[in-house]
Amino acid sequence: YQFCGKPHHEKGSFTMDKGNKHAHYPVIPNAHDSVVSICAQQMETRYGERPPEEINRRVTKELDAIADKSSASMYLIAQRLLERSAQMGQLMAIRDKAGSSFVAFLLGITGINPLPAHYRCEACRHVEFVPEAASGYDLPDKRCPDCNSMMYGDGHDIPFETFGGLTGERISAFYWWSASAFHMNVTQVL
Repeated sequence: YQFCGKPHHEKGSFTMDKGNKHAHYPVIPNAHDSVVSICAQQMETRYGERPPEEINRRVTKELDAIADKSSASMYLIAQRLLERSAQMGQLMAIRDKAGSSFVAFLLGITGINPLPAHYRCEACRHVEFVPEAASGYDLPDKRCPDCNSMMYGDGHDIPFETFGGLTGERISAFYWWSASAFHMNVTQVL
């Protein structure tokens, strides 16, 4: 298993950014580029090559806040820990306000899509926002107007400000629950 680009038994797979005025984050080289790349791939998978502008604005706003706080490494570490936990067959859950981050959703850190309620066609990637609905899970069945496939209701209308603060000033932190066996493994890795 590779963690942060180096075998887990090597020391120094990441460094602490002591020059960051916001916090002392571990730094994974090119973490921001990795987060942007994963988000772009997941957005295309879910919303097609040309997602609606509302989705582009949301992901750009969050990625800008992440870049401003130099916290992409924290997102990438959380994503990798969840991925490693799944590989080991261990349960792990991220708690706190991560469900309000669309970037965290795209990275697989949370299963909660914080975008406003919308229909999403998995066949042709057609998207329709439903402003009067609170949750996409409550939307009635509907067929896609473009390809006639059944559309999927998604989104829970949770603003990023719940996680990042009104201006993105909150420091990103992910709190997780995991089996003690996995927790010991994580401690050794980190």
